Amino acid sequence: MKALHLIAQFLSNKSTLWLCLVTTILFVTVTSVRFNRNNTIVKRPLNDARYFIAYVEYFRGETPTDVIRPASNWRMLVPCIAASLPFEPHTAINIVNQILLLLSMFMLYYSMLYLKISKGYVWLGMMLFTVSFPAFYYTTIGYVDAGVMFFVSTCIYATLKQSWWLFMGSFILGFLAKESIVVVLPFTVTYLFMQGKRKYAFVLGLILIATYLAESYLVRQYAYLTPGEKNNMFWVINLDNISLNLNRINSLLAPILTLGFVGLIYLFSIKSSIKTNKSLSWASLILLATTFAMYIFAFITTYADGRPFWLAYFALIMVSMVGLQNKVKKT
Repeated sequence: MKALHLIAQFLSNKSTLWLCLVTTILFVTVTSVRFNRNNTIVKRPLNDARYFIAYVEYFRGETPTDVIRPASNWRMLVPCIAASLPFEPHTAINIVNQILLLLSMFMLYYSMLYLKISKGYVWLGMMLFTVSFPAFYYTTIGYVDAGVMFFVSTCIYATLKQSWWLFMGSFILGFLAKESIVVVLPFTVTYLFMQGKRKYAFVLGLILIATYLAESYLVRQYAYLTPGEKNNMFWVINLDNISLNLNRINSLLAPILTLGFVGLIYLFSIKSSIKTNKSLSWASLILLATTFAMYIFAFITTYADGRPFWLAYFALIMVSMVGLQNKVKKT
């Protein structure tokens, strides 16, 4: 890990303008390699992206070229925004994904500043987020996970600052991006609990559960659905899917690649981070456990990959930078 400290020291001596420029160039480069599922490096079919393309067409008042069905019809926010852009549907979705993911990096930046992480480690964290497998592999393939990342980052920032209007607004809108926004619920409740605000944590937890269930009901009742499609909960344990995932390299390798270097640094840093910021460190552990549970659930019900673990990146990187910085102070 000495190399990371040297990189952080190098970054601390650079101007903020230079760092912003380099990070932006890296971001655009990394996230554009697979833009619109470019098959030059990785050959993959559209899969669920075709449903989101159809949803953009629906919002434009056009005849959808494919069905709109659960759960794609619940995830309306990115297709709705994309429908207003003057590009073909797939391109529009991926531009929205890039913009929202870039905005999530601003939230990561301000979160690290709030935690009083020094400049070099702030920008090291930004680089780790940018030059990562999920940023390359999942951002611009026509899915909406990159879109929900912005709302996860905003909820985490709001938790740190305990700005609850910002949190609730981000949580509600985040659900319309993707229901996986629920990962912030155990994170935030744990954070407050570890700060000694147990009654507050309990009440907020109940409010968030009620909000999530109410929004789930309303979206399932009123979101557009292609006539003939059933709006039932299709995520049920399926032995065929378990067998498929056990024999599908993407289901087994993608989680390892997603956690990758960020996960290794986190494991190396968590002990040191707990000594300085117990609330954030334990909340990150609960968040990581939640994403692991989401992966297992996907593994036994549908196609599994590394996207659930991407949702934990903001907390993992913040904890890692706190821990690394602490180790330097001790030496």
